Parts: sequence; C-alpha cells; structure tokens
Amino acid sequence: MELALVKCFMLCLVIILLRGKGHNGCNKVERMALLEFKSSLYKPQRHGRIPNFLLPSWIDDPQSDCCSWERVTCNHTTSHVIELSLDNAYHDLPFFSSSLVNMSMFQPLKELRILNLSYNGFDAGSESLARLEKLEILDLSHNSLDESIMPSLGGLTSLKKLILSQFGIYPKQGFPNLSNLSGLEYLDIRGNYIQKVSFRLLGRLSSLKYLDLSSNSLEGPLPLHEISNLSKLELLILEDNSLNGTLRVQDLKSFANLQILDLGINELDGSILPGKIPRWIGNLTWLQILDMRNNSFEGELTCEPFSVAYLDLSHNFLSGSLPSCSNTGNLEQIHLQENNFTGSLPEALLNSSNLLALNVRDNRLSGKIPNMIAELSNLRVLLLGGNNLSGSIPKNCARKKALNIAPFYELKLSLSRKIDEASTGPVPRTFAKLTQIESLDLSHNSLSGEIPSELTDLLFISLLGGLQQLIGKDSRYESSIQYLRQ
Repeated sequence: MELALVKCFMLCLVIILLRGKGHNGCNKVERMALLEFKSSLYKPQRHGRIPNFLLPSWIDDPQSDCCSWERVTCNHTTSHVIELSLDNAYHDLPFFSSSLVNMSMFQPLKELRILNLSYNGFDAGSESLARLEKLEILDLSHNSLDESIMPSLGGLTSLKKLILSQFGIYPKQGFPNLSNLSGLEYLDIRGNYIQKVSFRLLGRLSSLKYLDLSSNSLEGPLPLHEISNLSKLELLILEDNSLNGTLRVQDLKSFANLQILDLGINELDGSILPGKIPRWIGNLTWLQILDMRNNSFEGELTCEPFSVAYLDLSHNFLSGSLPSCSNTGNLEQIHLQENNFTGSLPEALLNSSNLLALNVRDNRLSGKIPNMIAELSNLRVLLLGGNNLSGSIPKNCARKKALNIAPFYELKLSLSRKIDEASTGPVPRTFAKLTQIESLDLSHNSLSGEIPSELTDLLFISLLGGLQQLIGKDSRYESSIQYLRQ
C-alpha cells in the first residue's frame, strides 16, 4: 500500500512538471525562438519565396512539442534544447540564395550545447552569440559571414570545438578574439584565404588538441616555437599555404603528443639534416602521419626504424640511395615520388616487415626489376614508373608464399624513361591471380604479345595503362578493361 502511494505521488509530480513547462514539455520561449529562425528562412529570395516545406515538423501549434521536431535535441529531464543540427537547411535548393540570419535569435536557448549552421550560405552581421554561455560545439563552416561576428565568438568561453572552415570571413588580424577560449580543444579555420595569423595568440589555447590552418594564404617563416606550449596538440595541419624558410627540428620536440603533422604544399626549404630524417622523426614517439610533400627539402633517408606509419616526402629534392632497410619500424606507407633518388631498388626495403605501400615513381632509379617482387608477402601498392629500371616482369608476380591470396591492390610498372631500357616480354598470365587489384599500369614499356584473356576475370580492375598496342584486332577487351593513354 505504501509503495502504491509513493508511485502515485511520483506520477502526480511528473504531470505537474510537464504542465509547468507548457506546450507538452517544450519550453515556450525556446519554442518561439526556433519558430523565429524558421521564419527567417522564408524571407523573399532572389528567385522568389522558398516553398513551405523546410523543417516541416516545426509548426506553430500549442500541442506540438519542439523536442520532437527534426534537427532538435532536448535534455530528457529539463526539456531544454541542447542541440540544433541545422546544417544544409536548404537541402541544396537550386533557386536558393544566401539569407541574412540574425544570430541573436538563438540567445533564448541558454542551455544549448551544440549548434551546427554549416553549409547554408548564411549572411550574418554583428549580432552576438556570446550569451550562449554553455555552448561547447559551434560549426559555422561554408557560410558567408562577415568579420563583425568575430568579437562574439571570443565570448563563448565554454567552447571546446569551433569549426570555421570556408565560412566567408577573411580577417586581416587572424582571429585575435579566439585567444580567450582557454578550453578550446578543436579549431578548424581552413580555406579562408587568411594571409596572417598570430601563432603567438594561438599558443594561448593551452587545451588545443586539433589545429587546422590548411588551404589559406599564410606567408613567411613557420613559427612553430610560438605554439610550442601546446603540449596537448595531437593534430597540426598547415598544408597548402605559402609558408617558407627552414624547418627547425628543435621546434617539434615540444609536441610530445602529436599524432598527425601535415606541412605539405608549402615553400619550406633547406636540408632536413642535422640528424637525417628518421632520427628527428623518432623523437615524436606518438606521431603516426607525417606529410611534407611539395616543398623544397633536401637530404637523405637513413636506415633507422621510423616511428610513423605514414610518411610522404614526395615532390621534394631528396637524393642519394633508397635505404636498404629490412626493419622500417611502424612504417606502413612510404611516398617518395618525384625526388632525385638514384641507385637500385633495395630488396630489403620492399620486403620490410610492416610495409604495405611504396611509391618511388619519377626518380632516377636504375638497375633490374627485383625478381623477389613475385614473393612479397605484405606489400599491397608498388609504384615504380618513371625510372630507368629494366628487365622482364617476373612471371610469378602474383604468387605468394602462403594463403594463396593475391597481394597487390595497385601495381605500376611503367618502368623506364628510355624505351630501349623498358621492360620487355609478354604480360604474365599470373597477373590474373591478382584478384584484389584495383589499378594496374604497365605503360611506357616494350611489352609484346596479346593481353592474357585471364585478365578479363579481374572484376575490381579500373585501370590498365599503355597496353592498347597489344589489343590488336581482338575487341573482347574493350568492354572489360578500361585503359589509360599516357
């Protein structure tokens, strides 16, 4: 009996709370704010008024609970709105033109934790967002905002994740207001044509773990020492800028937790010495991905274990011989294409224990194609084109020592810059055993004979380059093999 009275009391309490909220649990003030936002989407556009089918569940009906509306998430206990997922609200309407959004309409949502307004092309003025004191995630990417919104962003002191990629602002001062966000862990401001940013101010974001400044117009020396106190940083992406000068190895030592470093497509130069490449990489014990492609680095590779799993040093001026390493540490992918490497292709490197992909095309390598590529147990991608390698393609190239599983996903053997040094002989029929291959390039060779009919059974193949001279009058391959003229 006593238990029944307790249950009855609890039920009555819940009913009272729900009635106190009004509108079936949805906070009235927050509900009106959401309806105001929806109405702002229906202002006359360049191609006429937008039809009333956006956010159809958002209706001005006292019996409609805004917590059940699409793109809205509420706290189950308080019924306050805590998340708005309003990305791509216009659903790529062909007649859409950007709408002016008054950011102050979100101020009544005082419990809001997540706000996503990305991919809308919104225009916005100086209306404040700073009153959203509990906001933790804000995504304004792919809009057409103006610089006047920046001061209010600096007032969102609870922010942990801020995404401003391609959001339309090209601030001359480089986001000075963001230095107040001491709890910020994730900052993405890529693709905004920024020419200058204060790394010193970014260095104040002591909680930062993710920083992406890629695809801007940053110029001048790379001042990594100004953010050296970001000891929690795990990902740093600075690719596709105009940063120049010499990379100072000592500036990287403070990033003890760094897992991804991308400095590709810049104007960095100088020798990667002293210590040669693997030695200073080894100091970054947590680093998994290192991308320094498309710069002007010089130097040589040594044969020490790499701590990284992915290494891209392509499109530089590295020289010397490829390291003859049977132990490359954790390294799984090496991209060294378009450098100045010379000498032969080391068998030990090809057969290193963890290596899955090796791209050394367009260097100055010479000598014979190693016969042992027919026995590789781990390598999945091998790109050798644009060198001066010669000899016949091993007939057993698809065989394995065990498991009878064809190894390669991609194999490029367009070997020679000189036709008299190119690979000769027929295309091995054993290539038909490459059952998982997706790309096969044999262009720029002196191969002869017919394409083996067995290759038509390779269901996943998408590219077979430079073999049109072998097709002859046999048209059976036209529908089953796509080839690329090079």
